[in-house]
Amino acid sequence: ADSHGVGKTSLARALAGSIDWKERDVSSEGVEVEPFSRIQCTVDLLPQDILGYTRIDTTSSDLIFTRGPIFAHFVLCDEINLLTPKTQGSFFQAMEEQTVTIEGKTYHLEDPFFIITTMNLKGAHLFPLPAPQLDRFMIQLSMGYPNPDDEEAIVKQHGRDDGWQSFKPVVQASEIIEWQQLVDQVTIHDEIVHYIVNCVRRTRTHPEVQTGGSPRTGVKVSR
Repeated sequence: ADSHGVGKTSLARALAGSIDWKERDVSSEGVEVEPFSRIQCTVDLLPQDILGYTRIDTTSSDLIFTRGPIFAHFVLCDEINLLTPKTQGSFFQAMEEQTVTIEGKTYHLEDPFFIITTMNLKGAHLFPLPAPQLDRFMIQLSMGYPNPDDEEAIVKQHGRDDGWQSFKPVVQASEIIEWQQLVDQVTIHDEIVHYIVNCVRRTRTHPEVQTGGSPRTGVKVSR
């Protein structure tokens, strides 16, 4: 969350570029999966613009599902709080279950799957993110403004934010999948679980916390 022009999108692209996606370019259904997709949010964007839609093939009269930009390994949703609540809700299933359901059919989003979003704190036509959606994010941070020396360097570069294009991958996509599987094999001592749950429950009664953490919060902390 930040003001405009502080490098949020460039950071997201750099993160995507740090992963070698070549080994995971085809889904279980034999459909090519894009390594990176960007959703530029506007107030008139609809759920089908993100998830996809079904159309009729004029030659065969068959129904064909056209996948939306959510079908990628790394999805950047830029300025998410410009979306209306209806469209924001289209991310809920993908973020929690890594699936999307279109007209009664459920599609799995291939591993590894990441969603990173940016939002602006100031501006017109901003819609606050509902608590159930905020609860699905692993981390939230603010970029802040650069120091004077860095800002001068940005100006000298004429504001170009394409430095991420020269980044080289530092990890294979298959390695990330292995690490994700290792998480489920880690044993957590009961005392640690008890401490996590107590901390989460305290947020629900603390006078300075507007919305306390849900049970999902404890799960994310433990992972």
